[in-house]
Amino acid sequence: MTEQDSTRPDDGPGTTLREPRTAREDRLATATENDGIAVWRPSELRPLDAATGGMRSRWIIPPVDGGGDYSVSEWSLTGAGWSDRHPHDELNYVIEGELHIESGGTTVVLRPGDAALVAKGETGRYWAPEYARMFAVYGSNPEGETSDYLDYWDIAEATGR
Repeated sequence: MTEQDSTRPDDGPGTTLREPRTAREDRLATATENDGIAVWRPSELRPLDAATGGMRSRWIIPPVDGGGDYSVSEWSLTGAGWSDRHPHDELNYVIEGELHIESGGTTVVLRPGDAALVAKGETGRYWAPEYARMFAVYGSNPEGETSDYLDYWDIAEATGR
């Protein structure tokens, strides 16, 4: 590979790099290196914003701008629901509690140890009447398309309880 001068601010002045980083290199830049093994350390589960207080999440392996292969998150719902549509498959594995998922007219209830996949392009509705904590794996998104975040709701407000 040929070397070129860097203009990326995170590389520091006068740094010489090889060709621009690949999506894999961008993802690895968020990890720490441990004898050749990429390690992502835990962070707090946080609400997306003030309006989604019953939903918390954190990236374990973050998505890469412009697409890439996969990403992994941990998320939870407490008396709340969320719906979205992704340009990639979304697999959810329940760690704690009970998660309800509806997609394409079918509803399933997942408990710890259960997993379900909502296919790319489909709308998924996820809710936890009480509490659920999950790992989510987002599949390949090589075209770098964005997701549509459709709705968030508080179950107590939605049911008038």
